Amino acid sequence: MTNEPGFNLLDEPWILALETNGREVELSILDVFQRAVGLSRIGGEVPTQGFAIVRLLLAFLHRAVAGPQDREEWAELWRSDGLPMNDILEYAAKWHERFDLFHPEKPFFQAPGLRTGKADIDGVKKIVADVPDGEPLFTTRSPDNLARVDPAEAARWLVHVHAYDTAGIKSGAVGDPQVKGGRGYGSSVGWSGQIGGVLVEGPTLRDTLLLNLIAYQDAPDELRIGQSGDVPPWEREVDGPQWSERPPKGAIALYTWQTRRVRLIGGRDGVTGVVLCKGDRIEPQNRHLVEPHTTWRYSEPQTKKHKRTTYMPRLHNPERSIWRGLEAMLPSVVSAARHKDGPPQFRSPGVLDWL
Repeated sequence: MTNEPGFNLLDEPWILALETNGREVELSILDVFQRAVGLSRIGGEVPTQGFAIVRLLLAFLHRAVAGPQDREEWAELWRSDGLPMNDILEYAAKWHERFDLFHPEKPFFQAPGLRTGKADIDGVKKIVADVPDGEPLFTTRSPDNLARVDPAEAARWLVHVHAYDTAGIKSGAVGDPQVKGGRGYGSSVGWSGQIGGVLVEGPTLRDTLLLNLIAYQDAPDELRIGQSGDVPPWEREVDGPQWSERPPKGAIALYTWQTRRVRLIGGRDGVTGVVLCKGDRIEPQNRHLVEPHTTWRYSEPQTKKHKRTTYMPRLHNPERSIWRGLEAMLPSVVSAARHKDGPPQFRSPGVLDWL
């Protein structure tokens, strides 16, 4: 990190959003909440950025309103004209420091002081998903274009890399006892990359956020959300270089899962490099009790392997029209199938069960 003034994501514009009239704007987190009624959706350089950022906003909103606890609290939010800005601003003031992208001790979504044994620093393209990590073929961006990116774009890719980074060998972090030969082995794909993401979308972003804001006590199928320890990373101690493999406490933690250890190199004038290492590992088996934004499929091989009924996320197939197999997403159809012999072949997304 540099000694330059910080870049706080609560106040500084960095989220790309579409207004209801189709105009693209760049907004801070607080601006997004304030103007949610006039926005249609969250965008980005790639569509997956929008999914990752909406889940970050959901984690923030859940914690800001301490719920909603039940359907009655949710209904009060739904009947209001906008979002509960008093609660949002109070929560933002409490955790303001933790949203500084270049904070010297607590940088947002990063591990301060992260370094490799050889102090290697990769170019920013390491976390830019639409540019190949190697020869920059079949891309509209040149290497010179990525020599320095502004902090707003770097913030978007930072959120995205935790959600969607590819699996494989990563740079070994100093202080990680599981590093071998300067490398970190066995990294899983970012959590959002392991599921077939399903968000409920309303006519405005305000509607979209509330429709996906599952009430704690009325969550379907014992979905764990809002319980003790189910908090985003800005409410925890700052991550160090050492990672762990642990079960998520609930959906809020999973919305912001720290799949990588990252450090951005740069400041307000631009980000010029990145240190990217292995982060908290998570496996997909039977996460339907903590992940509401995907369909689940029964897996006979995994059931035999683990000797218990096991469900896996149902990924999207780009070669298949979405309406083919749509029944697996529909709670009414899936619920009816449960009356047959054996375990149901699918579990619909928890967010659709909630609705």
